[in-house]
Amino acid sequence: MKTWDDCSDKEINQAVTHTEFALGGWELAKDGDSFFHCGIDGSGHYCQDVINYCESWDDTGPIIAENSITINHDMCQAYVSSYFAEHIKVSVKPEKILRAAAILFLMMNGVRP
Repeated sequence: MKTWDDCSDKEINQAVTHTEFALGGWELAKDGDSFFHCGIDGSGHYCQDVINYCESWDDTGPIIAENSITINHDMCQAYVSSYFAEHIKVSVKPEKILRAAAILFLMMNGVRP
């Protein structure tokens, strides 16, 4: 069974974008860099770029704040947790803290890899 640790940053970014923007029914573009939807009758074209949540504080910061995600780290280890999901904790290397926050967000929303 695949876990979030097995997923690439791109796969995590796709999942967070899909969840954050509620893109149910949208298709992932072949290059994996955006989602698209043609509208109910096929006459429109809507596009949402995949956001780089695993590396951008500007994009991940609001998710961290809105979901009360706590970041704790020292020189060797980092972990994120949330007041809303006390039983979920994600541990990572300190340089991957945004990736951990993105994974925690997905786990809190019941999204599986």
